[in-house]
Amino acid sequence: MADLEQARKALAKINAAIDRKMRRQFLVVFDKVNANFSEIFSMLFPGGKAHLEMTDPDHLDETGVEIVAQPQGKRIQKMTLMSGGEKSLTALAFSLLCTRRAPCRSTCSTRSRRRSTARTSPSCSTRSRG
Repeated sequence: MADLEQARKALAKINAAIDRKMRRQFLVVFDKVNANFSEIFSMLFPGGKAHLEMTDPDHLDETGVEIVAQPQGKRIQKMTLMSGGEKSLTALAFSLLCTRRAPCRSTCSTRSRRRSTARTSPSCSTRSRG
């Protein structure tokens, strides 16, 4: 029984370490994606502002992510109040994040190591920006 108790404690310790690392990595990636999204949005909507918000930042393992976007000259609380074109450009700004390498670089390298083929994920571009 002592062996089982030691194994349980060891697994609990490993689980806690993995949780801490996942939370740290999530915050790092979230910050990068948020910065890139804000930059792309401001290119599509000069003078506009946008950012991502966590729905429950105190519980990272359960949080959702909301897009907060405001084109210049508009007081918009929710995306549902945006015009169809504004919604489309906001979605385009978010989708353009997938072609940037910075937020997903570690994910891409991990995926490519796991795959037996040399293909890369379509969500992570290997082309250089320019």
